[in-house]
Amino acid sequence: MPTGFQARAAAFGDSCRARHEAANAALAGLPTREIVTYHSSWVYFAAATGLSVAATVEPVPGIPPTGGHLQKLVTLVKERRPVVLLQEPYFSDEAARFLSRETGLRTAMVSPSCAEPVAGSYLAHFDAVVAAITAGR
Repeated sequence: MPTGFQARAAAFGDSCRARHEAANAALAGLPTREIVTYHSSWVYFAAATGLSVAATVEPVPGIPPTGGHLQKLVTLVKERRPVVLLQEPYFSDEAARFLSRETGLRTAMVSPSCAEPVAGSYLAHFDAVVAAITAGR
């Protein structure tokens, strides 16, 4: 007979699997599986959901993009048409606004952690990120 802890762990695992399946179904309808990220915070999420990070806005973690890097991103976005730019709320959104203006790339302002008060839980945060990615399709 499982302990209370084991039963709750099993229930949480079931919830995670169900959310993951729902996320995969929602993301399957995207025109492309490529995204752009401001910072390299989203590699594990992308791998878990079958998304591909086409580029990061920061050329090096913690270093804002140069004009030359932004021009390369404009070319990449126009050629590959990623579905969204995931922008963390604590970084400047100046580059995201520029990319949106130059290419039409949609930006989703999302935190890579569920520390935001609106998240409520890991699973709610996961759902919110998937919803932000799929919002503009």
